[in-house]
Amino acid sequence: MPNGESSVETAIRTAKGTKVADAIWCTAERWAEIKDVYDVPVAAEMCAEEGQITFYDAKGEREASQRVPSFPSRIEA
Repeated sequence: MPNGESSVETAIRTAKGTKVADAIWCTAERWAEIKDVYDVPVAAEMCAEEGQITFYDAKGEREASQRVPSFPSRIEA
């Protein structure tokens, strides 16, 4: 996907403590905000944990990707 960045093992600060996503993808704008932060205060637009992909927006978890609605929520190996 254009204009975005991906990363692995990204620490995300939550109300329930710091969680670590196995992999993330975020827009270039979001990456500029979080790239130098140890535990990011805002989750990436796409987070994957053990094969399950979870999508978020400012309100929280979403059923599907807002940017790519047809993107699967699970990728089989």
